[in-house]
Amino acid sequence: VPYATSLSWDLTNAAFGGTSADGTETVTMEWQDGAGNWSGPTSHDIVLDRIPPAGSVSINGGAATVHSAIVTLALTATDAGSGVSSASIANDPGMTSPISVPCPSGSCSTPYTLPAGNGPKTVYATFADKLGNTSAPTAASIALTIPIRLDDATYPDLAGFANDRYGTAAALAEQAFPGGASTVYVASGANFPDALGAGAAAGKALGPVLLVSPTAIPPAIAQELTALRPSTIYVVGGPASVSDAVKTALKAFAGTVTRLDTAHFPDLSGYPNDRYGTAAAVAEQAFPTGAATVYVASGANFPDALGAGAAAIKGHGPVLLVGPTAIPPAIAHELTALRPSTIYVVGGPASVSDAVKTALRAFAGTVTRLDTAHFPDLAGYPNDRYGTAAAVTEQAFGGTASTVYVASGANFPDALGAGAAAGSAGGPVLLVTPTTTPAAIAHELSVLKPTTIYIVGGTASVSDAVMAAVAAYMGP
Repeated sequence: VPYATSLSWDLTNAAFGGTSADGTETVTMEWQDGAGNWSGPTSHDIVLDRIPPAGSVSINGGAATVHSAIVTLALTATDAGSGVSSASIANDPGMTSPISVPCPSGSCSTPYTLPAGNGPKTVYATFADKLGNTSAPTAASIALTIPIRLDDATYPDLAGFANDRYGTAAALAEQAFPGGASTVYVASGANFPDALGAGAAAGKALGPVLLVSPTAIPPAIAQELTALRPSTIYVVGGPASVSDAVKTALKAFAGTVTRLDTAHFPDLSGYPNDRYGTAAAVAEQAFPTGAATVYVASGANFPDALGAGAAAIKGHGPVLLVGPTAIPPAIAHELTALRPSTIYVVGGPASVSDAVKTALRAFAGTVTRLDTAHFPDLAGYPNDRYGTAAAVTEQAFGGTASTVYVASGANFPDALGAGAAAGSAGGPVLLVTPTTTPAAIAHELSVLKPTTIYIVGGTASVSDAVMAAVAAYMGP
């Protein structure tokens, strides 16, 4: 070509050995003078870089399912030109609000928080080289299945209310009955006995258990009652548990408000209007024609009966309360009326004595105790409230339950409403401590492998550490 101080040259010209690929190109030149003398060759290397990097992203090594929203992204790319410089990560193919990650070696990893909510999650990544050429998005997907906490902070319409037992009861009802419920059972949240038997009755009626104070309807409960639009409200217990003033106030939310205690059933009116009489009244209202299966738990304390409600819903029967050493007369009367073929005694002999278990045989052909000692795979675990919850679950659900509700066994309020919610989902209620997962519960979760776990109550009831620990037992 004629000599010039500047010359345009196509590095990709195949006639001169060029290619369309990125990489190092060498241009070699010789000069000739007017007399025909040629210089020796001289050359110059330059990197051609027009093509963006080619790369991929994987989530947790390509796993199909993850039980934590915090994952590890592996980013790998190659670039034959100037080399990989960085990666950008986003939750959509439009790369909205991307996060930039330095990746000079072409291989890097970074922690990443998936968007909230269970279900399939897709992460998109682009790669840029040192000249700024940027690839089209590449993607990887994973299914996020983590426990869901049920407290008023979970639901925007409840977030302004106190995160207490009443807010939790409202959150449970909102989760389990989003389309409303024609029947609602209302019990005192100040004490446990009356509500223990209400869960099975509410489950039969396809409605929730909501908690009130003895003298007032908490704001979160009032809002939830408005949302549920019930036609019937049953007030569980006598005026000492839920005052007549509260019963009257409940008429603003339903056409029919009926109190369930011994005074309102002629055949029970001669019995004390206590926790046992209330349990009998609830069973009589909910199971007027009898029940083939009855769960019997101690009315002296709450833990054993907390898990019985969901099991009783599965067994289509009530939960009745007894004393540790005696069957109260109202309960004996109700057992006679129910005519069960099977009675399950919930808890060990310290909760319901062997003498009571023997006496129950007068009312049913089969009386079976549910505690760790009576299940070979649970026999090595303590025979406490947690072991009992595992035993009740094993009896009622075998090894199958896709949904599990996890509540604190250290106190009663949060779990009181969980039985009806769990029953509506066909799953059990399992108990944990605020900071640990008892061994018997871990075993039961490992058998069930639920795909959905609901954590009942705020972090003061069940800590985030426990929530993360139970996630490890979730199935795909």
